[in-house]
Amino acid sequence: MRFAQLLVVVAVAGAALPACSPACSEVPSRPKNVILVSIDTLRRDHLGLYGYSRNTSPFLDRIGRAGVAFDQCISQAPWTAPSHASMLSSLYPSVLGMGRFEDPGHISDTADMLAEVLADAGFRTHAVTSGGFMAAKIGFAQGFEIYDDAGLNMETTVSRALQWLRGIRDDERFFLFLHTYDVHKYKPPASYHATWVEPYSGALAFHDRIADLVQNHEEQAKAGALDDADRRYIRDLYDASIAATDDWLRRFWETIEQRGLADDTLLVVTADHGEEFWEHGGSGHGYTLFDENLRVPLIVYHPSLAPRMVPEQVRLLDVAPTIVDLVGATAPTSWQGESLEGSLSGHAKTLVAFSEHSHFPAKSARTPQAKLILSVAEPTRGFFDLRNDPLETKNLMQELDRATARPMFEGIERWLRANASDSRFRSGTRIVFNAAELEQLAALGYLGGTAGGAVEDPDLDVWLKILSDTR
Repeated sequence: MRFAQLLVVVAVAGAALPACSPACSEVPSRPKNVILVSIDTLRRDHLGLYGYSRNTSPFLDRIGRAGVAFDQCISQAPWTAPSHASMLSSLYPSVLGMGRFEDPGHISDTADMLAEVLADAGFRTHAVTSGGFMAAKIGFAQGFEIYDDAGLNMETTVSRALQWLRGIRDDERFFLFLHTYDVHKYKPPASYHATWVEPYSGALAFHDRIADLVQNHEEQAKAGALDDADRRYIRDLYDASIAATDDWLRRFWETIEQRGLADDTLLVVTADHGEEFWEHGGSGHGYTLFDENLRVPLIVYHPSLAPRMVPEQVRLLDVAPTIVDLVGATAPTSWQGESLEGSLSGHAKTLVAFSEHSHFPAKSARTPQAKLILSVAEPTRGFFDLRNDPLETKNLMQELDRATARPMFEGIERWLRANASDSRFRSGTRIVFNAAELEQLAALGYLGGTAGGAVEDPDLDVWLKILSDTR
C-alpha cells in the first residue's frame, strides 16, 4: 500500500506551507488589550462551532462565528502543566524539561513568557487561574503583576478578574489571562442537571469524584466495569460543565461590552488539551497522543477580523507569537512558534505539529493528512491516515511504505535533535506541593493510580534508537 498522497514533506521541523484564499484581506488593525482564556480539558468536538449536536456552547459558537476559528489546532502536550507552559512560552515541553504528573517540572526564569513580553511592551498584566498544575510555583507567574491561582471555579475567576479590571485606567493597556478547571471537574452546578444529564440511577450517581474516576485508572478499576449508561452519565456531566462555563464566559464578556472595552480587546479562547472517552480504550488525558487529547478549539475574536473558519493546521505553540504580533509587540527570537496573523487575514499556512508527553513517554508528528506516533512502549507506536481514518482506528505502521514515509521520519528526527540540544530553558527545580494542593490534584485524578507504569523520559539516543527501529 502506498502513502505518498498522505504526507506533507517536513524535511525541516516546523516547516510551513504557504497558501492564500481567493479573497485575501488586509492585516487587521491593532487591538489595544488582550484577554486569553484557557478552558482546561475542553474537547473541540463538544462545541457546536465544530459540529457538536448538543447546544453546549452558544456563546463560544457566536464568538467563533463572528471571529476567526481554527479547525485544526494541535496542542503540544496532552495534559495541563506542559501544555500551558508551551502555550505561554512558545517553547516545546521537552525544551522546558516538563511533563510528568508526579514531577511536572518548573518553567525556567530564562524562558520569555507571554506576560513578560507584553509587560515590557507597556501592558498591565494579571492572571486568575484555578491552581493545581497551574500554580504560581510552577513558574507561570513570570511577567504578571498579580498571579492569582485561587480561582476556585468560573464564578470566582470571573469575579476576581472583573474586580482587577475596575482598576485599569482608560490610557492603560492590559493583558488578562483566565484559566478554569470547571470542565475538568465534572461537577456542573445542580441547575444544569435537568437540561444536560439524562435520568441515571447507576452507582456513579453516588460517586463524588467523577474527575478522579475518569482520570485515575486505578479508581476506575475499583468502580468496576462501566456500562453504556455509566459512560453516558459521565459525558452528560462533561457537557453540562461546558454549558455552565460557556454561560459564565458570556456574562463576563457582556460586562466587558458594557464597560466599553470590547471594541479595543482581542479575545482568544482555547484549551490546553481535550479528553478521551474510551475511543482508544481509556479515558482522561495525559496518556496518549491521539486527537481526542490533542486537537483543541482555538477562537480569535476582534471586531476588525473578518469571520472565517481556518482549515489549515496550527499549534498552541503559535498562540503567544500571534498575540504579540497582533498588538504590535516584538516576539523573542527564542520562541519556537509562529504568528498566525496571516491566517487571520486570509493568508493561510499549514504548520507541522509536534507533540509530546513524558509521563508515559511518547512523541508525535502530525500533518492534516497523517500522524506518526513514537513511544517507549512499542504497542502504542503508530502511523495513521487522517484523511480516511480521522478517528485513528487503523494503525498502518506494519504496512507502511518506509520510503514514502521518510520525510515525516526525517522531520521528527530534526525536531528531536533540535530540542535535545537546547538546555537553556531547563530549570531543574523540583516542585513540592502542600497538603491542600495535593488534595486538589487528587480530586482531579492526578495522583494515585495515574503514576503506575510511568518511566523516565529517555534521552536523545534512546529516542533515535526507537525512531531507527520504527522506520
